[in-house]
Amino acid sequence: MSAIPHPINTPDSHGHDHAHDAGHSHEGHAHHELGFFRKYIFSIDHKIIGIQFLFVGLMFFVLGGMLAMLVRWQLGFQGQAVPILTEYMKARGMSNWNQGMPTEFYTMAFSMHATIMIFFVIIPLLVGTFGNFLIPLQIGAGDMAFPFLNGMAFWSALPAGTIMVASFFMDGGAAAGGWTEYPPLSQVRPDKTVVNYAPPKTLLAGIGNKLRDHHTGAFVTPFKDAEGKTDAARNAIKNGVGSRAYTGDPVRILEGAVVSFNELKATAGSAFADGTSTVVDGKFIGNLKDKSTLTVETTGRASGEVKISITGGVEANAAKSVGIFRARLEKKVEPGSQNTWSDVSLIMNYFAVFGDRG
Repeated sequence: MSAIPHPINTPDSHGHDHAHDAGHSHEGHAHHELGFFRKYIFSIDHKIIGIQFLFVGLMFFVLGGMLAMLVRWQLGFQGQAVPILTEYMKARGMSNWNQGMPTEFYTMAFSMHATIMIFFVIIPLLVGTFGNFLIPLQIGAGDMAFPFLNGMAFWSALPAGTIMVASFFMDGGAAAGGWTEYPPLSQVRPDKTVVNYAPPKTLLAGIGNKLRDHHTGAFVTPFKDAEGKTDAARNAIKNGVGSRAYTGDPVRILEGAVVSFNELKATAGSAFADGTSTVVDGKFIGNLKDKSTLTVETTGRASGEVKISITGGVEANAAKSVGIFRARLEKKVEPGSQNTWSDVSLIMNYFAVFGDRG
């Protein structure tokens, strides 16, 4: 007896069943044949989706296995060059690979190995492959309950895994907090490299910005010339005024100025001792012990110049105080960062292919 129920046709006395079946037979052959992409790529057939999960799971299995080999290489041959990978990293200017695999990369490797094996190998193979392919057949169903969502599940998993693997090639590297992301390991930040934060300018970019690692803090750095070297002229303190380049949220600059001033005024005997401060109209204003006034203001919205000036005092003392305050401010402003994959918002186009399915 078949596990799949079949309809039973009972002919009436006039033989209407044969004519009825013949009519349906011609109608059945009139349906539109699906194209290759709709049938095998952006499919809603549970068998095709199960096979897609199978191949993607095996692909990530290879990637996760390669990361496992890197972990074992570090444990067995610590300090020795990793074949192929070390030369590639050196060619990209990674000087910290001269003494073998760096500690921070090892942490990334085992974190991403575990994450990929759990979320992009075990789950896709067990649930995505066996669940999709076998369960409808076992219970006699024609397909999954929601074929459209079933297809979307696959085309959500593939971009997600792609983003995780691509994080190795972004500034700051991949996740390095273990696959559970528990403290204290998740609080360690061995690589504090950041790039300029650029706010999204379009709706699509705004949606994509939610998908990538970004932090709208700010950071203060010396001015650089065209060759990437420190520009001594622009960074010099002249007439009690010293400037720095900044990127991120100007509010974070002012918050850093408040923290810096409060720490410096707690230092006995300094020019900032017993001073008072306030933030007015987007400017930080501090009153120093010698009756001079410290002002911190920014130009630009997401990046620009932070200007630190002291007026009303001795110029020599002002230059020294500006230098002290500027150095403290650079350390107290929390960095703002984002990865450099500017086209990540295009991932949303994956979902557009399902739009005509109603």
